[in-house]
Amino acid sequence: MAKHFSEKERKQIMATLCEVGNLEFSKRGLRAARIEDICRAVGISKGSFYNFYATKEQLFLAIVEQRERIYRDAMRQLVETFSGEEKGLIDGLFDITVNAIRTDPFIGVMLQPGEIEHLARKMGPEQMAKHQSGDFAFFADLTKTMQSRGYCTSAQLNTMAEISVLIFCLIMQAGLLPVESFDASLAHLNDLLHFKLSNKGA
Repeated sequence: MAKHFSEKERKQIMATLCEVGNLEFSKRGLRAARIEDICRAVGISKGSFYNFYATKEQLFLAIVEQRERIYRDAMRQLVETFSGEEKGLIDGLFDITVNAIRTDPFIGVMLQPGEIEHLARKMGPEQMAKHQSGDFAFFADLTKTMQSRGYCTSAQLNTMAEISVLIFCLIMQAGLLPVESFDASLAHLNDLLHFKLSNKGA
């Protein structure tokens, strides 16, 4: 029987579930990770787990969003404090995006074969669309902030979100490409981002 938790306990347990889930998913992947192992490490029963998340995939997506907030905060800080040439700002945003996808071990789980397909099947199109809409809303707001500071004044609000999807898809296929082809493709996406955000791509 699942235990009843106070609000304070719920917040602590949810934070611990995310911490342990981050480790388990990073080590084992989404499909191989087991709710039983996560619960054992947290110190709750499997039944209690379902007071917090209906599935392990929901926990996974919650951690994805938690990790994304770290990189979004870095982008916001860059945009709000940057004072150089527009090219430097665009390069900085591109680098944050690429480094997050390539170096964060948790985000890297989604790059493993079959994992993102599994997540999409389990979460369903509505939930996945909701998550994607959050990404687009963030980048639209970021673009507005850039424009309010005099950068990329003619850029379309969806541009950064759309190109971030292309970056993710390219990095997913990195293992299938020769290093020089991958690097060249990444450089082309950087050029595309510059073109679309600058007045040239308006």
